[in-house]
Amino acid sequence: MSPALPRITPIRWWELPAIARMTRYNLGEVDQQLRHLLQHPVWHWWVRLIGPFYLGAGGTGYKALLGRQIAGCAFISFRRQSGYIYNVQVNEAWRRQRIGWQLMAHLEEQALSKGYGWTALYVDRGNEAGRSLYQHMGYRPYFSHYWRRRLADGWPLPPSRDVQVKALRRPEAVELHQYFSQHELFHGDAWAARLVADDYPISLPAGGLSWRCLHEGTEIGFAWGDYLRDRPVLNLYLHHHWWGNGPILAATLAAVREAAGWQSSYMDLLLGSSGHGNASQTALLELGFQQRTQARLLLLKSLLSPVDGDS
Repeated sequence: MSPALPRITPIRWWELPAIARMTRYNLGEVDQQLRHLLQHPVWHWWVRLIGPFYLGAGGTGYKALLGRQIAGCAFISFRRQSGYIYNVQVNEAWRRQRIGWQLMAHLEEQALSKGYGWTALYVDRGNEAGRSLYQHMGYRPYFSHYWRRRLADGWPLPPSRDVQVKALRRPEAVELHQYFSQHELFHGDAWAARLVADDYPISLPAGGLSWRCLHEGTEIGFAWGDYLRDRPVLNLYLHHHWWGNGPILAATLAAVREAAGWQSSYMDLLLGSSGHGNASQTALLELGFQQRTQARLLLLKSLLSPVDGDS
């Protein structure tokens, strides 16, 4: 016998405290940010207090009812081009019964009925069940990888006189970051570029150091870096003409390390787009980097037609 189909109905304001308790229990298992908050006593109680208000103010929620019991829920809010889906969860007793699928399908119908052609959501790297569900429903990860160097045997190449980095003040850094991050987006992730630019823009992180990247005096990119925990973290954006150029990449990384005064041979490196990473894969492997999945993934789905590159 097939499982009973749930009724999908809007969440009422008086149900929000129960939904907030569900969220702490269900998503505390798989949502890294929420789990870290709940581990701190002060933030734990803050989440308990504001959780119902946050859920009620952020968007519209829907619950899956089996009889009189809430089996699961999901929320949606609307941006310029997309319906943003969040807080998707199914209680343990009703998992693996396609309830999550039905909740997601209902939210996609809501987005289409309001004229939106895309839906989007974030999922943590460790949430294998959620990632599997969303990808089976046609969601595609946007720019999902970074690179990590864990070798402790020194840096393979010294800085080159042909490549320099010049330190930037915050206002200059914000402007140059915006230019090169957009350049990378539209050349390296064109299928999602307009949506990401409008609804999920990439901002320059707070703090850290920023540099203009030059080759023989000509501007070729932008870099931002900071020393977090036990290793340097570097975000690097280059003009697409330089993607895959191993000597330029190695010289740029060496110049940044020298300018920042980083002694560690470890590094986490985020290139500005999937296209940049794919073009630079051979050079990065030769430098001792390994590809890693980002901790939090943005998944996107076109509700109207397949996007370029989809099968």
